[in-house]
Amino acid sequence: MHRFFKILILILLLLLPLSLDILIFGERTQLFWGLYALPVAFTIMLYPSWKYAIGIGVIFSTLKYALEIAQAGSHSAIPNLANLVVSSIIGWGLLIIFTYYLINFQRSQDRLRRKKDEYESIFLYNQDSIHILDQEGKIVDANPAFEHVFGWNQHELVDMSKLIPEHLQEESAQMAQEVLQGKTFTDYESKRIRKDGVTIDVSISFSPIFSEEGMIKRIFVLTRDISERKRMERSLNHLANHDQLTGLPNRRHFNRKLQEEMEVADYHGSSLGVIVLDLDNFKEINDTYGHGVGDEVLIQVANKISTCLTDDGFAARLSGDEFAVIFPESNIELITKHAEMISNKLENEPCNIMVDSIRIDVEVTWSMGASIYPDHTKDMSELLRYADGSLYKAKTQEKNAFIVYDPNDIYNPRNLVKSLEYAINHDELTLNYQPQIDSSSHQLVGLEALVRWIHPRHGFIMPDQFITVAEETGLIHHLGEWVLREACHQWKQWEIEGYKPVPIAINISLEQLKSSDFIDQTRKVIEETEMDPHYLIFEITESIELKDATEAVQQLDAIQAMGIQLALDDFGKGYSSLLEFKLVTFNKVKIDRGFISDITNNHKSQMIVKTIIELAKNLDIDIIAEGIEEIEQCKILESFNCHMMQGYYFDKPLSPTDIEDRLEKRIYQ
Repeated sequence: MHRFFKILILILLLLLPLSLDILIFGERTQLFWGLYALPVAFTIMLYPSWKYAIGIGVIFSTLKYALEIAQAGSHSAIPNLANLVVSSIIGWGLLIIFTYYLINFQRSQDRLRRKKDEYESIFLYNQDSIHILDQEGKIVDANPAFEHVFGWNQHELVDMSKLIPEHLQEESAQMAQEVLQGKTFTDYESKRIRKDGVTIDVSISFSPIFSEEGMIKRIFVLTRDISERKRMERSLNHLANHDQLTGLPNRRHFNRKLQEEMEVADYHGSSLGVIVLDLDNFKEINDTYGHGVGDEVLIQVANKISTCLTDDGFAARLSGDEFAVIFPESNIELITKHAEMISNKLENEPCNIMVDSIRIDVEVTWSMGASIYPDHTKDMSELLRYADGSLYKAKTQEKNAFIVYDPNDIYNPRNLVKSLEYAINHDELTLNYQPQIDSSSHQLVGLEALVRWIHPRHGFIMPDQFITVAEETGLIHHLGEWVLREACHQWKQWEIEGYKPVPIAINISLEQLKSSDFIDQTRKVIEETEMDPHYLIFEITESIELKDATEAVQQLDAIQAMGIQLALDDFGKGYSSLLEFKLVTFNKVKIDRGFISDITNNHKSQMIVKTIIELAKNLDIDIIAEGIEEIEQCKILESFNCHMMQGYYFDKPLSPTDIEDRLEKRIYQ
């Protein structure tokens, strides 16, 4: 079509000046009109501008006039100049007008062609579905991608109601009305229905289409299928909020859900109960049958707990063998019934597991603690601590025990803090010492100081319980000072009595390291007890993230400057061990007991332990394996050239008097 108009322009430009020349001058100048008309036409074709056409026309008009004079051969031809000027003015006037309109027409055709190309690029070749709606919401046009997204062929256009789920149709109709009023929507996420009935996730953009009069006549709809992205988001969200082994929600999800349920309880003026459950004999199961069976036990326990949930109940795996359950609208009586239901389920349906091609029933024992919101507290952290405290108390009783939080009980954190502060000041605490043995000579080469609390009325209080509360309340500074002073005093006492001194390791928390007076306090205790600091070891747990604790790193440097050794405890349990080796120069490393417990039957644990030992040797760091309970574990560690060992196989934590007997013998057979 474009070429046709160019040819038409050429023909007209040739005919127009020739016709004028014939009418005015006769036939003698036709050749010359053709000569200048032809380049004018080609100029217009190549350069669609009337300025170029006039320029070329003027040049050839001058040439024509010169040829007219030359042909006349005398001045008698000059009178014909008037005719020439008149014909040129008339011819060029018509030519300019005609050329102007032709060029504008050609430009409009070019614009239409470009818009057509743009339309095809945007509409026909777009990978996303595009369809056009009229004012009544009917589909009047669609691109080929429409079929790819919705399954309908673009020629079998359907009513929008077939694409939109019923519960979204009112919302979609309202949005269409707003678009017809000039509003646009971008990346609106919704649901749509394919021809095969499958509901897909889509991202939709709506914009109005204006007519030449400026009226909104239609709606442009671009739809992108985001089902795959949504599936990926749901998968990542599930991984972030669920335990991979059991499929139950994890601690993060549990805390968020508990906060939501507490808000619902506040709104309705109701209560809720939280149960925390812990398996008592899980370590024995792992040690006896291996971690594969242990994992299967956790899966089956999780399933049994889930079957005991009410419609609005919520169960989660918090960590290891610890589970938690939320029961909305529960008081003490109801939470007790729920706990009994879980207990009956676990007791009456033992875990049936395949072990070495033989299916056996694995006996599981457990303890449970519970607390009630808002009866016991309106703070979520306290609510969980109260349930944990009740759980710890249940562990001190017979197996499968369940205890609801009692505000007057010693395990109430508030009561525990007061009782612990009293215990520190009134000699209710004691230090026990667990021997550390040289792997090659089996000589006693070190001790770890472990704090113990025997309450006058409640008996033995679990260290994990009161140390955690001490850290949370700041009492750890007072407790830590007592432990340091007692250990240093005892070391000096043994030295005075003539026992050969051995290093004593003391556990230090991050809260202590952050204290500005920790260094001065340590120096003061050492000076007052006259202990040699070279025999003092501070153990820090690997769960302390030193990369985010600049002050703590500076404190550790100052500790080493005093001559005190540093040990990294629970190595391999966290995620920052290697980075900590860069930040701090450790003298000793203790391998986490989790790798030692199954080292006799787990090849991966063996390789991990062996690698840790080799790493420590390359860094010139002494290695200690803790949690030794079997002679087979000793033999494996000795074959790996582990430096020192510690565990119940050699000795449990002992009183100072019992340690004196070990200091005399020195050798462990």
